[in-house]
Amino acid sequence: MDFLNAFLVNQLAFITLNGNVNIVRSAGERIISLETQRVILIALVVVLCLTIVLLILLKKQRPIEPKAIAKKNENFTQQLVESYFKGQDNERARIAKELHDGACSGLLGVRYLIEPFTFDNPELKKASVWLESIHSELRNISHNLAPKELFQTNLAEALELLLSRLCKQAGKTFTFSSDSTFDWKSCPNVTQQNAYRIIQELIGNIIKHSNAQQVDMIIMGNCNQVIISIEDDSSNFAQTKGNGIGLESIISRIEIAKGKIDISKTTSGVVYQIEVPLS
Repeated sequence: MDFLNAFLVNQLAFITLNGNVNIVRSAGERIISLETQRVILIALVVVLCLTIVLLILLKKQRPIEPKAIAKKNENFTQQLVESYFKGQDNERARIAKELHDGACSGLLGVRYLIEPFTFDNPELKKASVWLESIHSELRNISHNLAPKELFQTNLAEALELLLSRLCKQAGKTFTFSSDSTFDWKSCPNVTQQNAYRIIQELIGNIIKHSNAQQVDMIIMGNCNQVIISIEDDSSNFAQTKGNGIGLESIISRIEIAKGKIDISKTTSGVVYQIEVPLS
């Protein structure tokens, strides 16, 4: 009987112990489950916060508009063209100096050497004349590349000398008039250089690519801009509509100077109206 009672007590203790263990295990599993849920919740909150911060930053960074991109590309292109013409002008000045100091001086020296022997030698006389002609031509080329009158006088006088020299070289007649009420010395150097190069290339284009025999120029100035009007008597209006290098260069220089050009055909020829701002 005592043995039976002891057995029953042991069985009851075992059952009680197993029940407690199961209870503890179940409670532990619930605790672990709650901890996992809390970690997941915290992770979701962190991700949500980061997403909100990212959206705020993206909103502050406004996207670049197509107009801004186009403006940026336009400015970059203009800088390239400006650099090209600046390099071209510097190269012109360098070549002009070399022609003047080198070739022209050398030809003049040779001419002076043979001059005393030309009186009794017709061949040497002829050679001396050729040397003088070549010297004069090189001097004109040097002068056109780097005109000194632009820096020694003012824009109006420099353009008058330019028109006179180019038309005489090409056998063309010309007229020139300028606004005497405008103070041409007040014209900025940049404006003078831009206007001079534009007109130089334009007159050269007229002489080379048209059948004009007469070229007339009027130059006026005000507080905002310089206005230059050139009219020729050419009949081949096609020169103004082509894509020639000369005309493209003229238009590029005008765009760099932020100026304008208008080309029109009249009953008597072609009229070029050019405006260069006083910048």
